[in-house]
Formats: sequence, C-alpha cells, structure tokens
Amino acid sequence: MKYLLSFLLFFSFSLPAHSNDWTHIRLQSTDGTKIAIDFIAYKEQYTYGPVWTANPVWIDVTRQGLRDSRHVRLVLKSFFLTEFSHLTYYNQEPEIRELTLNFANDTRFTGELPYGLKTCILYRVQELLVQIDNEWLVDPISGTSIFKFDMAAAEKARIESNNPH
Repeated sequence: MKYLLSFLLFFSFSLPAHSNDWTHIRLQSTDGTKIAIDFIAYKEQYTYGPVWTANPVWIDVTRQGLRDSRHVRLVLKSFFLTEFSHLTYYNQEPEIRELTLNFANDTRFTGELPYGLKTCILYRVQELLVQIDNEWLVDPISGTSIFKFDMAAAEKARIESNNPH
C-alpha cells in the first residue's frame, strides 16, 4: 500500500480531452478558403499570476479543389500586447512558429503545431499567414495576408458558453 501511494503521488495521470474542452476559431479568406484552428488551453497558477498555454493546436485549411500536389504552409505569430494611453502596441519578440500541413483529402490539409504554443496566450494576440502553392491567402477584414485573432478571448468565450450564468 505504501508503494502504491508513493507511485500515485509521484506520477500524474492525464484524462482524455472531451469535445467541450476544445476551443475553435474559424477564419475565411477572400477566395473562400476556410481555416480552422482548434486547441486546448491549460491554465497554470503561479505566484505572479495565471499562465495560459495552448497544447495541442491543430490547424486545418479547407477549399474545394485542393489536391495532394499542392503545398500548404503557415506561419503563426503570438505577440504580447501592451496598452498605454488608449493605444495598443506589440511588445517583446513574438513567438513565431512555421508548419507545413499534410494532405488529408481532396479538400483539406491538416497539421498539429508541435508542442502547441510555448508562450502564454493571455495578453497576447495571434497572427496567422497561410500560403497555398506560393500564394498567400488574404484576410477579408484587414485586406492583407495577416489573419489576426485572440486565442485567450476565444477560450474565455468557450468557458462562458459551457457555464451559463
């Protein structure tokens, strides 16, 4: 019994993720290409405050007519935000991750970001750039190849929708 208790104290067990543990972000480019970002956020409490990370992070790119001969890659940036005098600006060096997606079927490429995002997603904004056969997708909101989103805000919305007041 003493060894079993020591074993249980030394090792931790992880439970499989349930479908309501996943946070979903959906984007669409000007040409109709759909981008799905799915992740699980984890909160760890430290003396200086909470740290939220995202792991795993899966990204799918879907469009009619995609073939396995196409090359789909992306760049994901996570910036720390600072607000000062009604201005928001990027502070510190961003975490930059690149990923080549794998062919899934005639319309979809998919990939998991190895180790998820290594930095805290709280107080950060993310930017995604997606390239299909050397052409960057265009975000209809910004009119550029940069799709901006906020993983922490999406996680907060997921938590609130799972726990109605």
